[in-house]
Amino acid sequence: MMFRRPNRSFPTPALLLFGLLPPFLAACATPAPSPNRPSSASWAPIASTLREPDGATRRLAAGPFSETAAAPDASTLRAPLRPFYASSSSPLGGRTDWDALWPLAQGKTLGTDLSWRVLLAFRHIDDLSDPSSPRRFWILPFWFSGRAADGTPYRALFPIGGTIGDFILKDRIAFVLFPLWARSRVDDVTTTDILFPLVSRTTTPDGRIDKFRILPFYARSSFSNHYAKTHVLWPIWSHARYAYPNSSGTSWVLFPLVGRTSLTDQRGWMFLPPFFQHAAGPSATRTYAPWPFFQRETGPRDKLYLWPLWGRRIDGSLRRSFLLWPFFTAERNAWGAERTVRRSVFPFWHRRADYRALDPDAPRVRPPLRRSPDAPRPASSPDSSPADPTPPALVASSTRLWPLFTHARTTALPGRPGDPDRVPSVRFRAPSLWPFPEAAPVERSWAPFWTLLDYRSAGPASSLTLLWGLYRAETTPAATTRHLFPLWDSASTAPDTPGDSAPSTHWSLLKGLLSYTHTPDARTLRLLWLLPVPLPR
Repeated sequence: MMFRRPNRSFPTPALLLFGLLPPFLAACATPAPSPNRPSSASWAPIASTLREPDGATRRLAAGPFSETAAAPDASTLRAPLRPFYASSSSPLGGRTDWDALWPLAQGKTLGTDLSWRVLLAFRHIDDLSDPSSPRRFWILPFWFSGRAADGTPYRALFPIGGTIGDFILKDRIAFVLFPLWARSRVDDVTTTDILFPLVSRTTTPDGRIDKFRILPFYARSSFSNHYAKTHVLWPIWSHARYAYPNSSGTSWVLFPLVGRTSLTDQRGWMFLPPFFQHAAGPSATRTYAPWPFFQRETGPRDKLYLWPLWGRRIDGSLRRSFLLWPFFTAERNAWGAERTVRRSVFPFWHRRADYRALDPDAPRVRPPLRRSPDAPRPASSPDSSPADPTPPALVASSTRLWPLFTHARTTALPGRPGDPDRVPSVRFRAPSLWPFPEAAPVERSWAPFWTLLDYRSAGPASSLTLLWGLYRAETTPAATTRHLFPLWDSASTAPDTPGDSAPSTHWSLLKGLLSYTHTPDARTLRLLWLLPVPLPR
């Protein structure tokens, strides 16, 4: 006779709950930390509540999949199920952004302005508080509907027919069986196309603009009394006559052989256009020999290209240069008291540095376009000169070495009246798989997945996170904590009150299976989470 052994197996879910219950009860029974004790509670990467050095509070669960954050400036981040949905908000302008499996869907609200996109479907409302404000709903390239800026509603089903407002720099476009017939308008300029782009006519009520073409056979255009242009068998023959007050004359092109410009303020010729060109005037010259390999311009724009080997262009305060284009590029720009310097080794290394005059009211002198060979090179900043009495100071910089890391740094700045001073901060992340300039949707929805190391600092406080919180270290003037889930936790905190003579220390194994706490008043050993054992001092 066979006897069946009774089933005494413990249900697996209940076993897991029983195993996790003591640590949770111990955490609940622990007194609330004092201001000098650690402010973060971590079961990462399962779940954690972290306070970052900049004062932001982050709550994370399931590694990078779920996150909510709130910053001291009232900006927030919500990513309950990344990458399926993530949103951020900022009190500056009342802005809210959201993404859903970006780039499949995204949206934005800025004050009363709302816009969203799902695949190729777009929705935009200029002013939510005004029912008559401009708005649009498009499903590219088939459906267009909305209300134009002039208040006129429109609908169109491409290519069947309809009207579209505010589209491709046009105030209004009407079409029937495109490209069979179309009519567009910009202000009072009306263009009618038949079999676009073959037959076209553009006119204005006052006659100042008159254009007509039957491609490729014949085309003409005129604008008031300023110019008249004619094309025959375009682009083979083109002729233009100009009658501007300071520039009059003619120009012609016999493509692809030769061309000639003869104006009162400019003389030029072309050979095998557009490859060989030269034009000269009282204040500017342009030479291509051949384009695009050799380009030289003088005047308001100073340009010299030996493409793709080397090139530079200076256009007012904008300066650009390259070496072995597109691999080595540099750019400097200036406006007011601001300066920006960019350098890159495509696609691997990119750096941006922002400079600012700390005294914006001080007089500034723009550096000359060309530096005298005898003038000493200033060392204060990349965009200052000996004549500049207030050289700008570095206020922020960012470096990206793709795909290894990104590094961002800000310097201390005095705050405006009523605002606190800005403390220096650093953010270092590795790896960095996004090869382009930082994009907010990528930061919200995707970057946390590949960010295995995240270091942050603000003033004297810092934090280091590895593997989505599996290891976490925090340092402040008052406390130092270490966390290696689920093996080890430790904390060392400054005295709670100025009268205390010694700091407090705490460590635990397996989330409290064995823990030890040492304060100025007592020493305690805790076994099995809930059995504290006082120790002699």
